[in-house]
Amino acid sequence: MCRWFTYLGLEDQLLEDVLLRPSHSIVKQIDSHFLPAEHASFDPSKHQPSTISPPSVILSSKVKARPIHPASANDTGSPNPLTNMDGFGLGWWTGAYEEFDSGAQGNQASRPVVYKSTRPPLNDLVLKSLARGVKTRSVVAHVRAGTGLTPVVETNCHPFTYGRHLFCHNGVLGSFHLFRPLLLSNLPLRYQMSLLGTTDSEYCAALYFYHLCGEGGDWEKLYPVAEMGAAMRKTVQVLEKMKSAAEAKAGRGSAKEKEADHSSLNFLVSSGASLVAIRFSSPKEHEPPSLYYSSTAGATLNRKFRGHPDEGKPGVLWDEGEIEQGEHGKHVIVGSEPNTFNAKEWKLIAPGEMILVDEEMEITAEALDI
Repeated sequence: MCRWFTYLGLEDQLLEDVLLRPSHSIVKQIDSHFLPAEHASFDPSKHQPSTISPPSVILSSKVKARPIHPASANDTGSPNPLTNMDGFGLGWWTGAYEEFDSGAQGNQASRPVVYKSTRPPLNDLVLKSLARGVKTRSVVAHVRAGTGLTPVVETNCHPFTYGRHLFCHNGVLGSFHLFRPLLLSNLPLRYQMSLLGTTDSEYCAALYFYHLCGEGGDWEKLYPVAEMGAAMRKTVQVLEKMKSAAEAKAGRGSAKEKEADHSSLNFLVSSGASLVAIRFSSPKEHEPPSLYYSSTAGATLNRKFRGHPDEGKPGVLWDEGEIEQGEHGKHVIVGSEPNTFNAKEWKLIAPGEMILVDEEMEITAEALDI
């Protein structure tokens, strides 16, 4: 059911440090996980649900761990399926082009460069070369588990690009096949033509950017994070409304008919300067896939600073940099799973919660209320 990771900060990161160096980096989450199959919270020492988590992150007894999608390419029906082998995508922001083309600098100049492949990322020599030679202050990475019969091709790999913005998804849009034509017809031609693949995720991305930018809006613009959040909330509302109407028309959801499909929408959109992420599931009694954030783990990941992502892991030898962690620039990491071994560095995002990060790296959490 996919995994994604993003770093956004005021401190440069070497891609190798965040993508390859940790023993639980995103590229190793294709089949190796800290998290238990029935996810509750993160305890790396036991690889089991924690019994010491704050009440706010302990699941209600009403939450159901039911299959997200019976045709998905994974090996379990839990909220965190364990196999993600259907493609990899990486995007990082750089100001190089704008610097040469227009002389712009800073956030106004920053644009994403995207690399996608259907090769296993651990065996991808191009990825390893890029990771060793690129530093950035903003990155998005994604490993895919295809749903249904969507083909394993580069155009179906995340993240999806809209100007300066990247979008990715972990989960599945329930009953998508019932309202896909309606969703497409509600998009202006410009957004219809932006669709290169066949996944529900890319359709969700097009709908989101239509709500953010408007019919003829500027994909290159830096939008206030509050507007990004409002567009995210509206996108989920519209998807839920279309899904419910299509299922009702098909006779689903009644006692005598097939049960309505479950949606799981862990969305991320980043402009390279700000980001919005949600952890959402419907019906609400279904647990969405896990999603965590951290404002300290960036220093642990960065080899220049003291600490190591595998510090404390039994049997692992590690070294550390010379700079104190407190000197690391402000940053935020959001990811499907923690990629450092220190559980204290990570906070579990609650179901139905939206995380907003502005250009000053200030974090706001809001309820979606959908």
